[in-house]
Amino acid sequence: MRGLECELLCHSNSPHLQQVYTGYHLLEKQGYLRLHQRVDKKNIYDDRKPPHLRDARHAHLLVRLGNGIFLFYDTHDSHEIDKGALEQVDFYFKRSFLRGEFEDRRILPLGLNYPVVADGVDMRRLYRTLALESGPGRRMNLLKQILHREHIYLSRTQALPDFRQESRILFMVTSWDPREAPSPEKAAEREDINNMRAQCIRLLKKEFKDRFLGGFQHTEHARKNYPDCLLPDPALFRKKIFMRTMRTYPICVATSGLHASTGWKMAEYVAHSKAILSETLHYRPTGSFGPESHYLNFASAEECITQAVRLFESQPLRNRLMLNNYHYYQNHLRPDSLVLNTLAIALSESVQAEDFSDKSLSQARTSA
Repeated sequence: MRGLECELLCHSNSPHLQQVYTGYHLLEKQGYLRLHQRVDKKNIYDDRKPPHLRDARHAHLLVRLGNGIFLFYDTHDSHEIDKGALEQVDFYFKRSFLRGEFEDRRILPLGLNYPVVADGVDMRRLYRTLALESGPGRRMNLLKQILHREHIYLSRTQALPDFRQESRILFMVTSWDPREAPSPEKAAEREDINNMRAQCIRLLKKEFKDRFLGGFQHTEHARKNYPDCLLPDPALFRKKIFMRTMRTYPICVATSGLHASTGWKMAEYVAHSKAILSETLHYRPTGSFGPESHYLNFASAEECITQAVRLFESQPLRNRLMLNNYHYYQNHLRPDSLVLNTLAIALSESVQAEDFSDKSLSQARTSA
């Protein structure tokens, strides 16, 4: 794959896409790719779609390889496929991939998603910011990039397992205001998400007391509806402080997000080699990521406590989850690994996408 021609056909600079953009950037720096970029600012809103999908294109990216193969990356939270895009591409990599739902073999799991950017200045990202963003947000984004003051740099969003830390548990979340939902169905979904998170917070506080740190971000909605579940300090939710705090907690909790998505925090926990407690995953990640090997699964707040007690009482179990997540991060979640896996699938006739594993990645790197 060395020197493979790739062209990013961009219409969005969404945080959802930064992991993929960063992966291509890193592979170019490593000599795998000759990368080009075309930026086309266009209206991403489509009022013909269901309300929760009308702005879904902000999370889409099209990539053209030099051999004429088109890859499509869909990092939207929901499981729905953009059928118009599917008709025009050779491979469709879907973040929220439902096993058994997609009959078209071109639709493949992309993996866990989180916002992460390469250290230093990425000139293509600067150009995307200038061309695709507007208002005060663009100015702040540009300043952070130029002054190297971002909290999602690759070097700051990864860590080796720390087997020496005492058992403590972290769970910081936001609440979703149902009044802001695009439909009654999605409003009900938000109520369920909020209630599940609140029940977990209450029981974790009761069970682990000062060995637990967590709660809701201090929003108007959370203050009104869950005053007993707020973070002890609103500043804890700031990205810089959250990332610094997370490093000191070996056990971290993840719950389902909007549209039953696997949230960004799950990927951040894996990147930091944490022992993870996770609500049952609705969507399929890549590789062998699963319960008991990379996280302990729960389907209720009560089960969350039961699984947390297991982690508190068994250091070997914590260590195993941490080490497995470290290896998973290196082979499947690191931005360059995630993108390289998609390229290897697209370019190989011998590798079966359904069985694409750590071995496949090492083979791809050997042949690249």
